[in-house]
Amino acid sequence: MLTMIRSDTSRSDLFCDLFSQASGELNSFDQLSCSFHPGFRLQVFCPEESIQPALLCVKCMLDPETEKRIKMDSLVAIQDVINRISALNDLEAQAQIERDSLKKTMFNFTSKDHFGSFDRHVDAQMKKLHREIEKTKESLDELEAQFRKVFEKQQKFLRSKEEELKKRINEYVVDQEQLKQFLNLTPQQIMETIKKITSLREYEKLIRTLYQRETIDQQAIQTAMINGIVEVMDDVKEKVNKLKNYKIQTTLLEGNEIYNETSEI
Repeated sequence: MLTMIRSDTSRSDLFCDLFSQASGELNSFDQLSCSFHPGFRLQVFCPEESIQPALLCVKCMLDPETEKRIKMDSLVAIQDVINRISALNDLEAQAQIERDSLKKTMFNFTSKDHFGSFDRHVDAQMKKLHREIEKTKESLDELEAQFRKVFEKQQKFLRSKEEELKKRINEYVVDQEQLKQFLNLTPQQIMETIKKITSLREYEKLIRTLYQRETIDQQAIQTAMINGIVEVMDDVKEKVNKLKNYKIQTTLLEGNEIYNETSEI
């Protein structure tokens, strides 16, 4: 570090300090003496631009007028300035080594397209992902078609059961209406009903109905019809409950891990 001259020392102390610093040093600049005090060696430098002359000898420093113009702690020993330059040369050599090392490192770095290679990696990965998504879509479309086929088959079965149930209920309702129509009728009332018929087909249907009411166990028929209706309803309920337990599991499709990490980003 440059030696700054202390302002709190006496003039004699300053002289001793400068004399001590000068001892043993090469005095190649001794031929340049103080312009105000010929024969006295220039030993200090004042870096303030307003101070002239900037180079001072010991006698200048001991001059009371100099003390009035110059802050003593701003003065720097000339020998220190020269020595400092030599030290800077050593630092410059070290700095050059570091610059050369950085240049080599930068050359090695720029010789490879790191940023471009990552961009190409991203493009490749996205294209791969797109292909896999398309394959997955195709597989899912096929899977959807299979499930739809299964469900449509079951829906068709249930619709047939629905039609069967409607038919059985309708037959039961018609049978009950006919039963009520001819229940407790006297032969005279039946004849009056026949007189109102204008179609031979209706007449035949009436006679057939009366015959069946007379010869067949009506209670057994009614029981069988009711049991048939209940059986269809129970079958439908059981089938629906069973089918509702068949659920499509989408756990794999909803997974959180969608890519493999080989290292932390």
